[in-house]
Amino acid sequence: MDNGTTWTAVNNGFLNPYVFSLAASGNNVYAGMRNSGIFFSTNSGSSWNAVNTGLADVTNPNNIVINGNGVFAGTEDGVFFSNNNGSSWSAANSGIINLTVQFEAYMEGYLLAGTSGNGILISTNNGNSWSIGKPTLSGQGLDVSAALVVGSNIFAGTRGSGVFMSADKGIIWTAKNNGLNPFLNILLMEVNNDNIYIGTLGGGVFKSSDNGSNWTAINNGITSYTVVAIASEGNKIFAGTFDGGVFQSTDYGSLWSPVNNGLTGLALHVTSLAVNGTKIIAGTNNGVYMSTNDGTDWIAKNSDLSGNSLLIKSIVFCGDNIVISTSGGNVFSSPDDGNSWTSIKSGLPGNEILSLAISGSNIFAGTDGNGIWSRLLSDIGGLTSINNDEMSDITVYPNPVNNVMFIKGLPYNSIISIYDFQGQKVLSQPFIENQLDISHLTNGIYMIKLENRTSVSFKKIIKK
Repeated sequence: MDNGTTWTAVNNGFLNPYVFSLAASGNNVYAGMRNSGIFFSTNSGSSWNAVNTGLADVTNPNNIVINGNGVFAGTEDGVFFSNNNGSSWSAANSGIINLTVQFEAYMEGYLLAGTSGNGILISTNNGNSWSIGKPTLSGQGLDVSAALVVGSNIFAGTRGSGVFMSADKGIIWTAKNNGLNPFLNILLMEVNNDNIYIGTLGGGVFKSSDNGSNWTAINNGITSYTVVAIASEGNKIFAGTFDGGVFQSTDYGSLWSPVNNGLTGLALHVTSLAVNGTKIIAGTNNGVYMSTNDGTDWIAKNSDLSGNSLLIKSIVFCGDNIVISTSGGNVFSSPDDGNSWTSIKSGLPGNEILSLAISGSNIFAGTDGNGIWSRLLSDIGGLTSINNDEMSDITVYPNPVNNVMFIKGLPYNSIISIYDFQGQKVLSQPFIENQLDISHLTNGIYMIKLENRTSVSFKKIIKK
């Protein structure tokens, strides 16, 4: 353990080093490889074995999802399922016409799969059969680009076909495009209170206050119409744009004002936004910026960052640390809100990082052309281990919940934290009894973080 000074290649057994996807559960790790199918490790990546019995001859696994004792692989040849750790696979494509599949979500006993030509597919029997939501738009299939769950409804944003909604877990889909140009490319979907927001390519921001029945363009004050990120804090909404920086609304989007003091040049090309309490973090094409006064002023947090390292690709949080990946395959960690950054890429190749997964006490990075690399989680965060198996029996119910939820199986003196859909922490307290009153929270989707000294578990709930 050397605080991220070095990385270790974990490619023993690979036929080629091109990693498409990663999934982990406990010490078991699955890797989807270009033209080589799926490999499986039972020792956190020290050794790998091909597990392709039953898979198509040439299969590129775009995504891998672990569901209890089963594993699903979305590939160029459709969906495959294994219930024996990959020892054998069976096709799970009944009802699927377009076999290019990427999983979107697993929730409450059913699987959703987004496709490039057949919209969202639904399976209620672990992938034994799939059905395509109806109706589709006349003359063209659905290329799903974004998805959002609001209460019992699922919304799907598409490229060039508008917005669809399902009230029955994806069996029937209905176009919800009143007031919306359906030919827009939808980049993201977010929810705040009772409002649904979508960011588009070239069309700005749209809002629905009636569960998608009607959409209104809310671009008054916005001067850059490619909106790539939306985050919120209470009634304040922040929109990150491709070349116009950040805009803020204090009235749920009716009027926007630029809040770019401190953002100039390439920093106006925003790639991501995150809200954490009073802090707003923007990833840009000129590094990381933070505001602590609702975006009025931005302060560059780019000490030790230069060149390609200023092109921010992604940000993940690990304990109290911020970890960023940047163009050129660079990785940095900051323990102090970005005031200082430490390179943790030593030993990594210069390739872009395609996927990340956490297993036990390790973080795995899948690269473009150089296989899988690993490091200790404790090197870049405050936790010594993410032991999901220890927390696997925790139950949170009912879900959806009205006012009081119950937590079963969580050790006492654990910490409960609740985050809203924009990543803002809205509650944090020790676990001292098996019920929690959340009646003060507004309706919407929340993520619960359950944490003790050695383990972390995340649960999604719907407050209605």
